[in-house]
Amino acid sequence: MSETVQRPTAIHQDFAAVSDLFGTDIEDPHTLYAEYRRTMPVMEGDILARFNVPSQADYSNLGRQVFTLFKHRDVLAVLRDPATFTSTLLNEGLGQFLGGFLLTGMEDAQHKLTRNLLAPAFSPKAIQEWKALLTPVAKEAVEAIAPRKRADLIAELLLPLPVRMIYEIIGFPKDEEQIQRFAACAMRILVGPQRDPEKARISIESAFKAAQELYDDTLDVVRRRRAEDSAGNDLIGYLLRAMTMAGRWTTRTSPS
Repeated sequence: MSETVQRPTAIHQDFAAVSDLFGTDIEDPHTLYAEYRRTMPVMEGDILARFNVPSQADYSNLGRQVFTLFKHRDVLAVLRDPATFTSTLLNEGLGQFLGGFLLTGMEDAQHKLTRNLLAPAFSPKAIQEWKALLTPVAKEAVEAIAPRKRADLIAELLLPLPVRMIYEIIGFPKDEEQIQRFAACAMRILVGPQRDPEKARISIESAFKAAQELYDDTLDVVRRRRAEDSAGNDLIGYLLRAMTMAGRWTTRTSPS
């Protein structure tokens, strides 16, 4: 009897590129962090360079001066001083591909407004609802490989299963081909930054194209879900209902 061979798909190939980009030979970064807390709590430069990973603070390799903080109190002081420090720098990196809608790249007022909008979708009640959504997904994934009594666990379970779970939570269609395409786009966005300028030119162009594809596909899903009256306990359902409620509140409280 021949065994079923799991062939590489777009998601496997693009994940390999992400793994290569963010991989490191440092087995225990916490030892390095502890050393820096003792000897260099404020380090000039981006710690990511120590791991040979492209900088998120100097995303376009402009030579921007960057510092890395290692002590909790220093990090907290920066986060609590928006008059001196800003989070919007992050929008020059990953935020470029998200239309500036990056929670960690928002300032105080916008961050608070967005966080409050998202909060109901991450409440204990919502988490329990997600558990009900995800249990069948995990069961189906395990049952698909169980009869063979052997599998490449990374390729057949540990990579695709979290992707399916995340997309189930978001509320994307249960369509394997579409899930593969969404995940491949997301991973091409992640490999946009590169330390080599020539590689960066090519990969950033690819990342922007992937971001546009993902945006267009997601917009189609949202439009269909809105036409269904925002039904569902997934993230899209929660956000559509929150927008509807916000619109009603605005209508009630706006001056005549």
